[in-house]
Amino acid sequence: WNRIVYSIGVVEDYQPSQPIEFPHEIHAGTNGIDCKYCHNSVAKSKSASLPTVNVCMNCHKQITGKDEQVAQINKIYEAAGWDPVAQKYTGKSKEIIWNKVHVLPDHVYFNHSQHVVVGGVDCKQCHGDMTKQKEAVRVVPVAELNKVEGNIALHKPTLTMGWCIE
Repeated sequence: WNRIVYSIGVVEDYQPSQPIEFPHEIHAGTNGIDCKYCHNSVAKSKSASLPTVNVCMNCHKQITGKDEQVAQINKIYEAAGWDPVAQKYTGKSKEIIWNKVHVLPDHVYFNHSQHVVVGGVDCKQCHGDMTKQKEAVRVVPVAELNKVEGNIALHKPTLTMGWCIE
């Protein structure tokens, strides 16, 4: 019975589609952008938060991307209400509705700031090496997390209480 209860809602490798492709490999890897720049509330809030389109625009006013990236960056411009030709805001913005990746049961309380600030847990311990993540964010399986240099070896399924306690 316990085995059943502890596995409810545990979906390792869960990866919903997203409205805009976001290659962490380019942003965190190639460009070396720290996780906390985009997820700026992680050290002071329960939530790590998704970056606002304004955070994206800090760079993407100047960086329009390569051929295969232009369509995705244009989605950012549309959300921000930015006209890249005129180099100005149009006043017509559009909300980006992201699909939640890490979904915890209602009875679970998790606070990012307590883990990041007080516990000193590095993002890669739970989220994997985002500098190599080409596709959208997903719930990284334990076997993959254990391959990340510097991570504590884990044995329980991702996002379970046993996993957290380890």
